[in-house]
Parts: sequence; C-alpha cells; structure tokens
Amino acid sequence: MGLRRAISCSLLIAVVLLTTSLPLSLGQMCCSPCNVVDNFAGPPAVQAGKPFTVVSFLTVWCYLLPRIRVDLVDATSYQILSSATFLVQYSTSGVYVISIANNATARFAPGSWSLEVRAYAIDAASGFPVGQWLQMFQILVLPYPPQGTTQAIDTPTPASVSISFISTQPTLPLTRQQIATGTHRTGTLPTGPWFK
Repeated sequence: MGLRRAISCSLLIAVVLLTTSLPLSLGQMCCSPCNVVDNFAGPPAVQAGKPFTVVSFLTVWCYLLPRIRVDLVDATSYQILSSATFLVQYSTSGVYVISIANNATARFAPGSWSLEVRAYAIDAASGFPVGQWLQMFQILVLPYPPQGTTQAIDTPTPASVSISFISTQPTLPLTRQQIATGTHRTGTLPTGPWFK
C-alpha cells in the first residue's frame, strides 16, 4: 500500500512539473484562448513591380493581452511579403477591433497570383501564438508597362491611284490606229490632256 501511494505521488508530481515547464499550458493546447476574425480589403489587380496595400480589419476576442501580427504571404512560395505588428491596449471586455495595413510590391510575372492573409494573436507575456486566422485570395498581376495600349494610325486606302509623269523629251502624238491596235511601243507616254 505504501509503495502504491509513493508511485501515485511521484506520478502526480511529474505531471505537475511537466505541465508547468511547457511553454503552453494544457488549457491553451486544447482550446484557443483567443479568437481572431479578419475581413480584409485589397485591390483586385495590380501592375507588375508596383506597390499595393492590403488592409485587415480584425476583431479579436482574447482573455490575454495580445500582440496582433498580420502577415501577407505568397501562397505558392510561402514567402512573407509584408508583416505588421500591433500591440493592443488592455480592454476589460477582451474584445479588440483593429485595422492593420500590409504594404507589399507585386511580383513581375503577370497573371493570377495566390496570396494569404495570416493574422495571429500572440500572448504579449510569453510570445507564443494563442489564436490565428488564415484567408487565401487571388490578385491579378497586370504587365507593366500595360500592353495593348498602342494606337494604330489609320491611313485611308485610296480608291484609285494617280501617277503623273513629266516628260523631258518631246513626244509625238499617237494616231488613232496606234491607240486602237496597241502598236505603239516606243517607250514614251502619249501626250494629251488626260495625262498630266
């Protein structure tokens, strides 16, 4: 009986020591102490290589004093394009309404681009995340400079083309027979009022 009691006490002490030495308590591991909801606004399209802004409108319910971090992430490469942090002032209600802007530069490859907004509530005392929210969206990257903006120059197609020849040598007038039979082959043009 004494051995059983000693083992039970030893196990209880081990569990208490183990749970207090963990960075998160058991309550924090099974249930999130903070809830984060994010609505965001950003442009539907941006020009390649140009800056743009995505604004997150966060509502955070938290019983801890959180620090809020919002990352704008390339969903393909998982590269963080922009990160913004905000330390909230204590609220007795535990509800925090915040807007945070993330400024980034568009990639140079045109086409559809998948991005993520990741919002975190971080315990200001321990530095560990205690709530998060993730939303993926797409943005259209337009080529820069914009293509297809060249202006075509309209040149009217003439219905008839007139060519004028100036003769420096005197030519002989053609006879009617030469004009009718087409036997005139001297290389000179006929003269007359219709050739000017």
